[in-house]
Amino acid sequence: MAVIESTSSVAVAKQTNAVYTKPTGLALGDLMLVFLLQSQDGTSGVMPASTTPAGWTENALASGTDGPNTPTRLQVFSRVAEAADVAASNFTFPVGIGTGGYSGGSMFRISNSAITPPTIFISGLDTTRNEFAAFTGSLNVAFDDSILFMALIGRDNGVADGTSDFTVSGTNPTWTERYDQNVQDADQDHQLAIASAPLAVGRTITTFGATWAESLVNRSLGVLIYVTTPADGAGTNALLSVSPTTFLNTGVVVGTAGTNVLLEPIPDMFSQSGRGETPTVWTPEVKTPATWAPEIK
Repeated sequence: MAVIESTSSVAVAKQTNAVYTKPTGLALGDLMLVFLLQSQDGTSGVMPASTTPAGWTENALASGTDGPNTPTRLQVFSRVAEAADVAASNFTFPVGIGTGGYSGGSMFRISNSAITPPTIFISGLDTTRNEFAAFTGSLNVAFDDSILFMALIGRDNGVADGTSDFTVSGTNPTWTERYDQNVQDADQDHQLAIASAPLAVGRTITTFGATWAESLVNRSLGVLIYVTTPADGAGTNALLSVSPTTFLNTGVVVGTAGTNVLLEPIPDMFSQSGRGETPTVWTPEVKTPATWAPEIK
């Protein structure tokens, strides 16, 4: 299953580039998932067009505004790590929102994973200034053992103070808040949050949201996506094919006759070709008997 191995974050600040330090342990084939949250203040004009760095894919773009000078944008980028990424020290994402805007976000290193095309939920102008940021849509999580990611931007005229109680429709998984940053300036306050949760069983999600700690949030923006283990696919190497009844003899080395002939006995007796010796015949010796002459005395 997909696993979040490490993260790297950029603090909310007025900056022209968001520079993410390479996540610890980044290896070839890891998925790099970047959340970039941008919030303009009330005096800096309309937010310019978004920029996607070379080699990265923009998987989600949500934007909204409650006036000509207060745009907000939330982007998600992904890339599969190559040798150059493993050797790099950091990754730069242009912000381009001017000197009065704020940006920040997180980069995640995820192993054994593939990002799915996201469904984007965007809120309109929230004139009731609700404490709970709620979003409606339809996200079909097609695979078990996926990871949900929720990213939120909140704007208010009070004190920005983080989020809590992340939730999705149906059985709510256990959420881990990965990023919670906020700043306050003279015109607008900016709240940015990211959370993740494992989803053991795939299902369709129709609503999600979170509770801002500040009760006077006048507009919120949100994105919900999921990351899953890559689906099985056909390999590039052919497997060994066998017939239904027997293995093929392809590649079998045929044996050759040996040069030494083994002893082959006849069916009923061993051959008498063995070595033998003729026995010596003894001739009996014949002796002439002696004749004894009697002695006369």
